[in-house]
Amino acid sequence: MGKYLIGIDAGTTNIKAVLFDAGGGQLCEASEENRVVTYNLSWAEQDMDELWEHLAACVRRLMTLSGAAPEDIMAVGLSAQGEGLWCLDAQGAPVRRAILWNDGRAAGLVAKLKADTELYNEIKLQTGSYIKPGSTLTQIKWYKENEPELFAKTRTIFTCKDFLRYRMTGQLNWEMTDASCSCLDLVARAYPLDLFARLGIPEAAGKLPPLISGTDCGGWLTETAAFALGLRPGTPVSGGMIDVVATAVGAGALETYSVCTILGTTGMNLTVTEEYVPDLAFNGWECHMESGKWVKGMGMMSAMPNQNWALQELFGVREFTPEVFAQIDAELPSMRPGEGGLLYLPHIDPSGERAPFFDPTAAAQLMGIKTTTTRGQILHAVVEGVCLGLRSCLENIPNVHPILLSGGGARGLTWPKILADCTGRDVLICQSTELAAKGAALSAALMIGLYPSCAEAKEFFRIRDTVRADPARTRQYDRIYPMYRRAQELAGEFWTWRDKFLRGEDHD
Repeated sequence: MGKYLIGIDAGTTNIKAVLFDAGGGQLCEASEENRVVTYNLSWAEQDMDELWEHLAACVRRLMTLSGAAPEDIMAVGLSAQGEGLWCLDAQGAPVRRAILWNDGRAAGLVAKLKADTELYNEIKLQTGSYIKPGSTLTQIKWYKENEPELFAKTRTIFTCKDFLRYRMTGQLNWEMTDASCSCLDLVARAYPLDLFARLGIPEAAGKLPPLISGTDCGGWLTETAAFALGLRPGTPVSGGMIDVVATAVGAGALETYSVCTILGTTGMNLTVTEEYVPDLAFNGWECHMESGKWVKGMGMMSAMPNQNWALQELFGVREFTPEVFAQIDAELPSMRPGEGGLLYLPHIDPSGERAPFFDPTAAAQLMGIKTTTTRGQILHAVVEGVCLGLRSCLENIPNVHPILLSGGGARGLTWPKILADCTGRDVLICQSTELAAKGAALSAALMIGLYPSCAEAKEFFRIRDTVRADPARTRQYDRIYPMYRRAQELAGEFWTWRDKFLRGEDHD
């Protein structure tokens, strides 16, 4: 057996290949840019053959940079962007460019489906997620109705990671964390044939390949693929995971009620559960890598963009250098909870808010400004507002495990400290930086039996920092939090007025 694992994270615009040792240590990484084709304002596609070439180049570069030999690689795991529509014909060739998760062409179709409240809610209850224009389920229906000749020619529909694994192994499968975004009955863990029929796409059942789990073997590298990648033919490839679940797994979210918070553009909170509980809340459910577990996701529309806006508009920052974050870390953590009596609602995204409530008119607000208010106090309030929003997303999750923090917010001291104090939960920051790739690598390690089970894979994870919640500061946030929620409730009337005003509509 070799010495290393390769974890691949094929994002929308960038592909990363990362080398890990058998104990989960991150050793070397390589990246390759990927091209997105955009047109008709909201359409986003990718050339599938080009994506494969970029992936192959990325893995070859990794092998060169690391100095590892092909026989040193024990197994490969995959993670990638999820949802969208990736179609192959009967010969296994792309039928068209892939339609991506952020494509908006099916927005009108989603609006029609929303009008049928009973069906729209049934989709959420059965699949665990409200459909979006980028949902695979939505795009299959759009595909049949708008490109019927190509739809008839299509023999396989799945998603990005599974296409790449097919190119590696020649085996057609759809892994369940990806399929569960919109095309899986989450209770049965099977395709929802009745739902396909109700949506007028019964043919979909015959175009979706057999399901596998993240730790199942998805095949072995073919001679052709191994040559392209610079690896050894016969190297096993695991089922892998969709990127968000892979990130949670890579951070160590394996036990029940484990929480992984991704502080990036959005504020995504992923919780591991042992039961899927159908609901109509604005959250999303996917299968976990481990059979018998699920991942419940609730993500605020904006997290770090709130801070970036404040830095740009109030401090004139144009480049987010390490020095900028060092200055923030030197000043903000020493401020008191609610410093200056400020309260900030973090709904800064132009699309409004999606969690823990849904309101497309929601807007950010700063309350409590006086002539004595400083820029530093405003920035502190902005960070607090985001962390209070994350607290509301985690409100019904038992506090039995620390928060595993990843994303841009994990780089310094400010965000982990305020998040810990706001939520009353300790925050752990992982040593590895490429967590989606690490989750993919763990799926490969479990596939080949490097660890007997998830429960025995704890040594795969290494923590760089532990940030403890300060009970006294948490008690202060316990006083602030009810007013934060009340301010959100009262702001709804203003948000509605603001939306109408900006659209030039008459007001009562």
